Amino acid sequence: MSTGTSIAPAMDMVRTQDLLQFHDVSRDLGFGNMVMVSRTELIELLKLNREVLKESDRRSKQSNLRDHMVRELEIMDRLQGEDIIDGDDPLHDYANAITNSIRDLMEVFISQGHSGMSAELTLRYFEMLARFQAITPLDDNPDDWVEVSREYNSGTKFATYQSKRHSSVFSEDHLRTWYDIDRPNWTKHLPFKIRRFLPKKWKFASGKLDAAPPMRRKGN
Repeated sequence: MSTGTSIAPAMDMVRTQDLLQFHDVSRDLGFGNMVMVSRTELIELLKLNREVLKESDRRSKQSNLRDHMVRELEIMDRLQGEDIIDGDDPLHDYANAITNSIRDLMEVFISQGHSGMSAELTLRYFEMLARFQAITPLDDNPDDWVEVSREYNSGTKFATYQSKRHSSVFSEDHLRTWYDIDRPNWTKHLPFKIRRFLPKKWKFASGKLDAAPPMRRKGN
């Protein structure tokens, strides 16, 4: 067996920390301190070791998050119990139902083993969907809107449309512009066909494009 060329090339490709971790793995497997492996074998073992460490870190984070959930729910239950005098109080069952719902959702979230980035995106999009909000930009596709009211003035029809994708969004000019009743100080003023090509941070206000326009109520 060659001893001069098998390991040296691989040492240039891996970090010292990885080699130390590999040494720990080889020792745990009972190979002792001297293990002669090929370059390919060493790289594969290091990859495997990284996966083991990542899985260990993931499980540790899961355990910490679960401990946090249990602790916080216990505190909430205790505080709610202080406000409920009678055990037959309907609020008692309601509080228990909420606690159980939170616990079920958290267990699903924990079991998915998210990283920091995926956890943030999952939470953000879940909240938006749970609130019946759109997670991608709205457009003027008629299939995404429903007429909810109609008025006539001098023979002209004025209809109000509600977005099927974002329940708080309405249009009163045949989908040319729309506004969000949950954000009364903000509205789109540009036609969609123009608006779609503008940077998202731009808004149309006071007759000009501003990166940070003043707040403006619809119709003002």
